[in-house]
Amino acid sequence: MAKMGTWPSYTNQNSPNCTGASFGGMASGTEEPLLGEQRPEFSPTTHAVIFTMTNFLIFAERGIAFGIVPILIAAFKVNQKEAGMMSSIAIVGFMLRSSLGPLAKKVSIRFFNGFGEAFLCTLAPPILDDVAPEGKKSTYIGYYFTAIPLGMALGIACTFALDSWAMARFLFMLMALIWFALFLFFYLKHSAFASGNRQTTDTLSFSGPIANTLTSQQWLLHVVAYGAQTWFLGGASAWAVQYISIVYLTKAQLVIGAGTLGTSLVGSSLGGYCLDYLNVRWGWNRLKACCFLNSIFMSMCVPLGLIVPWMEHLGPFYAVFFFIQFLNICTMAPINLGIMESVAPADRGTALGLATLGMHIIGDVPSNILYGMEADRITKGAAGFTSTLACSYEALVGDQSSPVVHGMWEACELGQRSALALLCCGMYASFFVFAIALYGKRQAADQLSVELDGQGPARLGSISQQSSHHPTEFAKRPQNVERCTSSLVAALALLAQGVEAIVANSQALAARNLPQGKNGLPLHEGPRPRWLARQDELVIDARPKPQGGMLIMQLVMMDAGGYWGKMNKDRPRWLRAILATNRHHARKHGHAMVIRWRPTLQLTGWQQHQCEHGKNSIQSREECIKRWERENFCWEKFPFFVDYLLSEQRFTHMVLLDADAALVRHNMNILGGIADQMRDQNVDVFLTNEDWLKNGKERINGGVIMARNTKWAEDMFQDTFDAHRLGPETPKEWRIGKTGVLCMSNEQICLNDLFYGPGRKLIQGHMAFESGIVYNRGGCTLRHCFEPISDKSMEDLRLDDERLQIVHFMGGSKGFAPDVLCDEGRNFTGEGPEDYGCRK
Repeated sequence: MAKMGTWPSYTNQNSPNCTGASFGGMASGTEEPLLGEQRPEFSPTTHAVIFTMTNFLIFAERGIAFGIVPILIAAFKVNQKEAGMMSSIAIVGFMLRSSLGPLAKKVSIRFFNGFGEAFLCTLAPPILDDVAPEGKKSTYIGYYFTAIPLGMALGIACTFALDSWAMARFLFMLMALIWFALFLFFYLKHSAFASGNRQTTDTLSFSGPIANTLTSQQWLLHVVAYGAQTWFLGGASAWAVQYISIVYLTKAQLVIGAGTLGTSLVGSSLGGYCLDYLNVRWGWNRLKACCFLNSIFMSMCVPLGLIVPWMEHLGPFYAVFFFIQFLNICTMAPINLGIMESVAPADRGTALGLATLGMHIIGDVPSNILYGMEADRITKGAAGFTSTLACSYEALVGDQSSPVVHGMWEACELGQRSALALLCCGMYASFFVFAIALYGKRQAADQLSVELDGQGPARLGSISQQSSHHPTEFAKRPQNVERCTSSLVAALALLAQGVEAIVANSQALAARNLPQGKNGLPLHEGPRPRWLARQDELVIDARPKPQGGMLIMQLVMMDAGGYWGKMNKDRPRWLRAILATNRHHARKHGHAMVIRWRPTLQLTGWQQHQCEHGKNSIQSREECIKRWERENFCWEKFPFFVDYLLSEQRFTHMVLLDADAALVRHNMNILGGIADQMRDQNVDVFLTNEDWLKNGKERINGGVIMARNTKWAEDMFQDTFDAHRLGPETPKEWRIGKTGVLCMSNEQICLNDLFYGPGRKLIQGHMAFESGIVYNRGGCTLRHCFEPISDKSMEDLRLDDERLQIVHFMGGSKGFAPDVLCDEGRNFTGEGPEDYGCRK
């Protein structure tokens, strides 16, 4: 029985073996032959092959775990934050979440798997560094680290064929059998391996190697930089498949696997080869060469990281993403060799073990979780009603033109892009810290490496007789601790600033391309409510209760001609006056008001076809968008309704006003009055006609539409939008019944066809059709615009007409809207003449 605190003796004193190998450079109680005194059975090449293949299997299994993230999201109904916790193997957090149930048990098994894998990952590089031929040590270790991305690539690619958790379980069971076979091999052949360089001591003292490691300035800098690099590389490996499946609606396992295979074959080997070249040909010590190569590779990542999250097309994204991945992989051998070179040879195992722990703690463990949290946060903020739906490929590959699905995709896409931008912060911080290691500490690194390096094989025998504290590095321990602490604080501060900047940027994404402040739109001052859908903005929420109530909605999108506003310039006065007037009405009567400023709809297939093959054909997509701009802006109304009919706010009623429609009867609750009429008539949708015009009584005008929060209203708006989207392929059977209506023009014509067409019986008892003179009166009744007015008294009474509640400043009447609302003795905006609405 060995004494407490000492390693037990081994009977086989003549053959170095794994059981006698040191942990962190510590040897057994009985001194075994040093490397060089006893030749191991396996050659250096065999060592490299076995360790590399085993490392390959380790990361192939991790690649499988990363590739099945979308399957886990669907199978276990978890959100992206919980999926990120799974990828990080955050066992305690997972197991404490009772809602995860059986998934927690499966993830806990991964913990013990990783625990066993860690022994190889910390012992193999020092052994390879000792047994490899001189001048090829870095290359051998580069081959070993090539297995990490190669294994990851194969694992991710294998998941392409998986479509269920049951199939994934089978793959993990197969890996378990392979691991059992490897266990038997290492157990039976342990004596054939070299044990690496060891310290001669008969006591187990962790304080020495650990203290030596933690007080090494270069070790600390390398670990922080490694963690920052892994923040990106580990997070990107875990989330790349999910990112591409959401942003580009493409299954990416095979492409990610093949691309990673290519970058891996060249990347790790190139990093090791360059390191040997600088060491042998140029005479650089390895620590300096490691810092130099890492700084160069990571500096090249910085500009690419700024653009990759915002790339619109999949092909260029793949090119930039894989090049970034290649540069990161090129650093793997230099980083790990730099960690080993920053401590005494006897402490290399401990240094690698602690570095692996630290790298994961500040790297891929938090980044995987924060990626999911950031994606969920931005998605929920941008989606409103879609925040309760899962961001998965299966949920999004359906009908993209459906307003519900398209809105969900748009929100999920924004969340993914913001989360990837957060990951890219790691590359910026990694470059910064490696630059400190190279330039700020170059002399200390040179001095340390000169003493540790340049001795060739002789150092393996002589170092065992030295003190475990390197004479140069650790004699200056207090100064080093102070210096490395300052560097560490600076690096972490930079990383924190980067994260803060990305988070702030992601919060502002919803307002990108939006005119600034109150010079553009009357945005609510304060945090953006989470219930807002898509990129909508709140103007005011004067509801007495946090849920329910009535909602005013207005579309204020910029047109190609700039009549509705131009980028980075003030909105036109007519629009500001109308928005301020409606805001005042909402404030006075306790309503909420939301504006949609960003178009959400794309060209439909039939619109594109007409542009390319119809009369006066247009090949340019941009010109085609302009041709259909007005119609598609009008069709935004129906997805707008669906978004808030499904909102968690449970509004009782919603009124959608054209941007040029103003609620002018402030002494009465206009929306409340319409809601009372709808209740009395038991209808779901309130429409108005154009009876202010001669021959306009039977014609619907879409400038004012009000809906009750009912399933029929939701189905009707969804049906009519589907009819627009599908065009000639519209099925006769709608959700509300068989209508036979085609909607290939604007929304007013579609509503007219629905109201008067073959399916008119379907809407009886559901739609009210009321007077536009009261609820949607044209602006030309206030000033003569040469339109045929049906009742001359409207021009005489103007705003004093007691029937008038809503004015619709259509067409040329927009120009005198500010005069009516601000300048003719009455101010309908509730503000002063120099405030937002009336300011000239």
